[in-house]
Amino acid sequence: MKKIMQAIGIFASHIRSCRFCFIIHGHQFNSISSRWGIKIQSYNNRINWRRNIKSRLEIILKKKSKKIKKNKKNKKNYFEKFWNGDLSLPISYWLFGFVYSFLIAIFLIIITRFSENLVAILILPWTIFWAVGCWRAADKYKGLMLWSVLSKISIVLSIIQGLASIVAGV
Repeated sequence: MKKIMQAIGIFASHIRSCRFCFIIHGHQFNSISSRWGIKIQSYNNRINWRRNIKSRLEIILKKKSKKIKKNKKNKKNYFEKFWNGDLSLPISYWLFGFVYSFLIAIFLIIITRFSENLVAILILPWTIFWAVGCWRAADKYKGLMLWSVLSKISIVLSIIQGLASIVAGV
């Protein structure tokens, strides 16, 4: 801002010698057009202009700080978004239901050394977690109703199959 004011001062001293200008009270200028077509407003208007810029910057900074606060509130964990059903139905169903479930099942098989009953018991919490998140995503799904219904049927069948494998010991 100081550089701009210095440039205006240098320009103003050049304008004083120009025959197209009117100088009133030394540093105070009325609207003066130079040979380059540049207008210099009065000193008081420049001060008001600075105040306006300062108030505009304060408003912009307040808006940005509000956006930052909103973004901090909206930043949820990926798994929390899944649990609340905020992820899309295809991601909830296919990624969590098959890919992550497959990886967790392999991990549990390695840990339990191929004990099927223990794997079925340990994977049950993941199945419930997947069922709740996928069910909520199906409730929020805005596409074809068929996919929502089919995913809910699949969820119910997978829970029944999981419980049956624990009870039957298979």
